[in-house]
Amino acid sequence: MEKSLKDLKVRDRVIHQVSVTVMIFLIAFAVAMGKIERVNSWYVFTNPKEAISGALATFNSSDIMTFVFLFGLFSSVLYFSFKRLFKFA
Repeated sequence: MEKSLKDLKVRDRVIHQVSVTVMIFLIAFAVAMGKIERVNSWYVFTNPKEAISGALATFNSSDIMTFVFLFGLFSSVLYFSFKRLFKFA
């Protein structure tokens, strides 16, 4: 994600951070769908009804959405802490 933003020559730091944070939360949502709802990524193409029902079930469960929020928050804090600490990307 960082490389793509650099290739697009996005210089605004806020846009960078928001884009990376949104991507991290999308990844957290995908982890919840895969691990809790047992929806595989290829279902988007092979079985879209099951992918959509898994996404809706994830959105409708407050426990799963709490997991998504906490996992995304934890991952974001770790990412930005290590990024600053090691000065990568």
